[in-house]
Amino acid sequence: MMTQSQDSTFIRSPGHVSGRFPATLPAWVRGKCLPTFLSAALAFVLSACCGTQPIIRDIQRLPQDASCYLLKDWGDRPALDPAAQQALNEHYNQVFFAPWHRDQPAYGKEEMLQRLEKFRGNLGYGENRQPHTRQWLEQLEQDMVLQSYPNAGFAAITSAGADLRELPTLKPHFNAFDVPGEGYPFDNFQYSAIPANTPVFVSHLTADRSWALVESHYGLGWLRSSDVASVQDDFMRSWEVGRYVTLTKDDWPLYDDRGRFLCRVPVGLMLPIADETADGYRVLVGVADENRSARLREVSLPREAVARKPMALTPANIAHIANQFMNQPYGWGGLHGNRDCSATLKDLFAPFGLWLPRNSFHQAHSAGSFLPLYQLSPAAKTQTILAEGVPFLTLLWAKGHIALYLGNYGGQPVVFHNLWGIRTMGWRGQEGRQVIGHAAITTLHPGAELCNADRDHGDLLARIEGMAILFKRNGDAGTRPIRIKLTPRLP
Repeated sequence: MMTQSQDSTFIRSPGHVSGRFPATLPAWVRGKCLPTFLSAALAFVLSACCGTQPIIRDIQRLPQDASCYLLKDWGDRPALDPAAQQALNEHYNQVFFAPWHRDQPAYGKEEMLQRLEKFRGNLGYGENRQPHTRQWLEQLEQDMVLQSYPNAGFAAITSAGADLRELPTLKPHFNAFDVPGEGYPFDNFQYSAIPANTPVFVSHLTADRSWALVESHYGLGWLRSSDVASVQDDFMRSWEVGRYVTLTKDDWPLYDDRGRFLCRVPVGLMLPIADETADGYRVLVGVADENRSARLREVSLPREAVARKPMALTPANIAHIANQFMNQPYGWGGLHGNRDCSATLKDLFAPFGLWLPRNSFHQAHSAGSFLPLYQLSPAAKTQTILAEGVPFLTLLWAKGHIALYLGNYGGQPVVFHNLWGIRTMGWRGQEGRQVIGHAAITTLHPGAELCNADRDHGDLLARIEGMAILFKRNGDAGTRPIRIKLTPRLP
């Protein structure tokens, strides 16, 4: 291994005279090229050191258990009185079931034309790392038959967990493979994962009817037709009963009474209660028959996996749900059934009846009281977060990212978030990533110890532009709600 000589000017190498450049090299190398040689050698050593740490210091040192950050004597105190939380819960249900109460699409043809235009200007690359052709995109446009939009118009329910896509294809669209953050896993066609038993409105079908354009509380996108089943009035009446459980365990399997597997469902999904038993609940689920029509089935769920919706909005309950996601892999747009930063927070607050949009920008700006931070210095920003942020009830937002503020740990703010990686900078100025790739608890300086961390553009605190305070504590009198927008922009 290379070591520095005593005068710290030269690099010592085996067989070389200590502190001297090898005499066997030409004089022009020893003279003019010495700085370049030293710079390259030093960069080699540094890059080798920087690549040897698979887990960043924050994750090694900070407890990866959200309950460790609960304030004493406050974890079980509700953030809202029951009436206020019920109002939020009713709004959640309204948004959830809104697709079933449409006679016409909420989106026009222009929305899909704009998407096509965006990809015409950026054909991107496929999974084989080869550029897409214009003919490939033109074939997709032909399959979409937008000249007949809308050619459908019926209520439906997802019969399986599925990918909500920007265009009707499972093929990916990557911007580039040689630029960090532009290749895998950032498939531009992947809008969101959408779980089984989610209400949707089918507005349009492709020419071969293999893809359905649907509107849901996640947003607008294409689903494979095999993943949706049409619903009739009696089915919808059976579902909109006003009594629901919400999943508190993630990726929970559902079986019918004969033990046949139906699907897996995520934390936060709401299902109508058919009956309450000593061991748990009998709930209704929708399954597709041979005609792709939804049929009701009853399944049993144990109490360990569900709670009555809405679950009491306490920091302890939020911590419990957050721990369901801890260490789960990052999934851009729900890729591979995983979650990205905004999907994590959307599902985190769903059991409490607090509806959040799918996009991080809209999450930060549509709920609570938004406080801009972008003009503050790092020190002032930290001070403001610590002084104004309410642990477990505050969102910290940066462009393209969002996190849940957990509180003060060792004098520094700590957050729970699902993150892909930390921006790094090579010795030649090339951008890179130290991949984290899962949900974790960190400070606002994750990866600060990395010798190649990009401290100018990669530090999370530097990137944070605002905070959304969902609810404020009110001293010993408990907590009180502050401004909550009950009419955010519906999907």
